[in-house]
Amino acid sequence: MFEENETTILMRSITVLEEDKIFTDAQIGSLMEELIVKNQTINELETNLGALSARVMDMKQKLEGKFPKEFRIRGGYGSLHCKSSSYSESETKEKMVVMRNVGAERNLQFGDKLNRYVITTEKDKRGNRSGIRSWAYNDEKGMFIVNRRNGDCEYYDNSTAFESWIAVVLRESSNAGFHNQTKNPNCKIGWNFYNKLQQQARVNFKDMKLAQSTIKEDEEVLDPSTGKSYKIMKWPATKQTKIMPLLKELPDNSLKDLQFWMYDPVTGQVVIVCDNVEYRFLDTRDLMCFGENDINLMSKTQIQSDPEYEVCAKSWTGAVAQIMEFKL
Repeated sequence: MFEENETTILMRSITVLEEDKIFTDAQIGSLMEELIVKNQTINELETNLGALSARVMDMKQKLEGKFPKEFRIRGGYGSLHCKSSSYSESETKEKMVVMRNVGAERNLQFGDKLNRYVITTEKDKRGNRSGIRSWAYNDEKGMFIVNRRNGDCEYYDNSTAFESWIAVVLRESSNAGFHNQTKNPNCKIGWNFYNKLQQQARVNFKDMKLAQSTIKEDEEVLDPSTGKSYKIMKWPATKQTKIMPLLKELPDNSLKDLQFWMYDPVTGQVVIVCDNVEYRFLDTRDLMCFGENDINLMSKTQIQSDPEYEVCAKSWTGAVAQIMEFKL
């Protein structure tokens, strides 16, 4: 009798635990859905904020031109100061924001193929562990582009190439900003994979065959507290492509109405704003689509950037210098 009672109690305990697990899984699923909605809302707010910022900057420039004595430019980041203002410099310092991508016409028909490429001979011996700032699908290049926090850009031919990643990196990608850089309204490749990542992240990517990290002992490095070798986790190499297409060349003087260009720290993109068009690039090599006059103009126009990301911005000005030096 005692054994039956004990068995019954254990069975009831198991039933309660199973019910708790079902309830917990449901809560996790609900929280993940809320997180996705909040991320989408944040992206929409950032986009709207960018549009307002562009208007404010345009108004500032008009005021500078109409009232040159009352307004003047100080500093390297386009901060606007009024002579009669009683506010301090720290209070009037301009903030960096994400601006709306109005899209630039490139005279590229759907299905046209690019005819310029860059081939890298570097080998990805270990996965990049610097983190992901943003990623995108570009239908002009027909590739996924991943922007790392150390400034590197990685290209992937298709979505299956991401199965060379480990789960923790793929989860970071699902939480990073995604930009659908497509001109063809029927192209759903980027959005389809983005939605797939969101769904798989909820179930810990159980339907994807992902790569696994390995743990090895470093015999040359010892833990002084235990005297044993340190254990090092190594990430596998990713299946990124080594042949990266370059954008088609734009007509020279496409930037004749250049207003400013800036580094966007949220997406890792450079944003080039003209009177009626805006260009966004993730890869510094994409600047080779501009002609000689446009590159010369960019070299004479200081890039705007938050001081904290000045090093990142310099990688873009350095690319301009290289294009001029080697006449790319």
